[in-house]
Amino acid sequence: MGMMEKLDVQADLAREYLTFRLGDEEYGIDILKVQEIRGYENPTRIANAPHFLKGVVNLRGTIVPIVDLRMRFGCSAAEYNAFTVSIILHIGQRTIGVVVDSVSDVMEIPAEAMRPAPEMTSAIEATYIRGLAQVGERMGWKRPTPSPTTRGSAMSKVHADAVSAWDGLLKDGITIAAGGFGLCGIPENLIAAMVKKGVAAIKSSGADKVYAEIGDKANATWHQQDLYLVVYGLDGVVRAHGANAKMVGKNLIELKDIDGKAFVKERVDMAKTHGTFWQDYKFTNPETKKIEPKSMYCEKLDETVVCGGIYK
Repeated sequence: MGMMEKLDVQADLAREYLTFRLGDEEYGIDILKVQEIRGYENPTRIANAPHFLKGVVNLRGTIVPIVDLRMRFGCSAAEYNAFTVSIILHIGQRTIGVVVDSVSDVMEIPAEAMRPAPEMTSAIEATYIRGLAQVGERMGWKRPTPSPTTRGSAMSKVHADAVSAWDGLLKDGITIAAGGFGLCGIPENLIAAMVKKGVAAIKSSGADKVYAEIGDKANATWHQQDLYLVVYGLDGVVRAHGANAKMVGKNLIELKDIDGKAFVKERVDMAKTHGTFWQDYKFTNPETKKIEPKSMYCEKLDETVVCGGIYK
């Protein structure tokens, strides 16, 4: 990266940020995007919303979507308490509220503390990190807008506005994290990157080789904590499974989750009609051994669908 590009990054990122906490991590949002801070109130739920969209509130005549940042970032759940607040943000022409554990203070990040994003060699692609800031013991990053998440054709205008506004937040905000980066901040980006990497590997190295690697739990490329890949044929037969190699060769088209959802059939049907999509269901987390809500990111590849999921 040239000197002029570095200066552009610094000039773009140097500003003040409202800092807040999610668990043990501290984050920040461009103060110019903050409209107000409110105590948390239960929003009105709306049907078929993404899991992170808690609902909407009426703010002086404006219908405001409320996003739970813990759910959006894939962090562990927390009970709402007296410190829980909603930060109301104005992004472009849209207003959105984000639920956080607590608000800290306003921090000024000088231009000289900003650094371009480093080269990334893991599943965390450099496209997800725009710049880093070092202020005392704190390190932060800014990420450009990721691809929108598709949750089915029934998404209403409120849903679309919430996702669009959220993308604007990622484009225009900065994240300040104490102690560096953790999986909490980017699980959806991580698993989507792993799936895309898997699709590319199958195309370049062949299915047999990559399927064997996916089934090998010692292979760090396709196994990161509770993140792994699965590959199904469009007939419902398992081609590769990162959590249970004994599933390979079995036809699971009729397999249902604890709520009775035939999620394999749904996945195959979505692959045929969408190509790239997210799917929600419940499954056993190999780390906790408990049945947990799961979101699966999938991409159709020829007569198969390659998927990876995150537990909420």
